[in-house]
Amino acid sequence: MRTNGTLKYRLFSDGSLTDDGVPVSKPIEESPPIPCFIEEVTNDLKRYEDGKYYNPSYKVLIERGMIPNNVTIVTLERHGVELGEYRIKGLPTITTLDRTIITV
Repeated sequence: MRTNGTLKYRLFSDGSLTDDGVPVSKPIEESPPIPCFIEEVTNDLKRYEDGKYYNPSYKVLIERGMIPNNVTIVTLERHGVELGEYRIKGLPTITTLDRTIITV
């Protein structure tokens, strides 16, 4: 697969409470960089989900099985430039070539 960037995701572990009932912050685990193909979304189509309209910024193509299903936030980098941190919009889509498309 042709790649032009990398994707990193964060997994949030379960938080807990101290003996006094004070919440403890969740430690964050970050993945190693995963090679991907990042494409800008240039149309004005919006997706209606959970009672809100979302305007996607990028479509990310990765090899199937490279990220777990419970990932909600990803960090994108293309050609050495960090594009930012994005929330995954909708469910990942599997293509006929056994790759996964993620819309952020």
